[in-house]
Amino acid sequence: MTTTLSRVQAKESLVDTKTGQLTVRGLRLFNDIIGRLGGESANTNSELSAAVVAATASAAAAQTTANTAQTTATTAQADIDATQLAVFVTTSANATIPNARVLSTGTNTTIDTGTANVVKVNVTTFTGLTYPIFAYKIGLVNATENILRVRIPVACSLAASLAGSYGDARVAFTAAKVIDIQKNGASVGTASFGAGGTVATMAGAGASFAAGDLLAVIGPAVMDVTGADVGITLLFTRT
Repeated sequence: MTTTLSRVQAKESLVDTKTGQLTVRGLRLFNDIIGRLGGESANTNSELSAAVVAATASAAAAQTTANTAQTTATTAQADIDATQLAVFVTTSANATIPNARVLSTGTNTTIDTGTANVVKVNVTTFTGLTYPIFAYKIGLVNATENILRVRIPVACSLAASLAGSYGDARVAFTAAKVIDIQKNGASVGTASFGAGGTVATMAGAGASFAAGDLLAVIGPAVMDVTGADVGITLLFTRT
């Protein structure tokens, strides 16, 4: 089988000894090899030299990019490692982590730095935090039925217009009905379902509740013949 190399005479010189450049035969041989490897061939020694220079520059640029990416990754990992350290350098009000980040007091929290190299983050109050209270009745809601009746354990408030609160029914009401939300027996809001509706319109003045106040969700004055599986979600805010 004839190959690229078998076409070259054993003692044939592929480089011009006077100029140091490839001979015509050598250039053809080199181009043949490059072509077989899937590369682009050159027609002259100068073209071949330019191609080599360009390839070298491209490789150098790629290496520089890779080095930069490695440096960035190394820096990021060092920052993560420092953040994970359990020992802090403390000041009077804040805690400084070894990588120069500062752990500061925030909403409803304080930092205790009374002991060297010890930091305690204390939650001082839950004021301003929100939480929901749910009322749910499976099936039809009886007239003036207590869907929910609970004592509130902490001071909190129900927003005006019952903002953030919702009412829903799986089966639509046949007639318009109003479910009452009460504090200690007095109405502070309503969840109103329209005829054929499954989503309630929430309304009312809202109210502030003290620990021990009674929250009740009361069914409509007249039972609806279809409205069923009613859920009321009331959003309260700690005060």
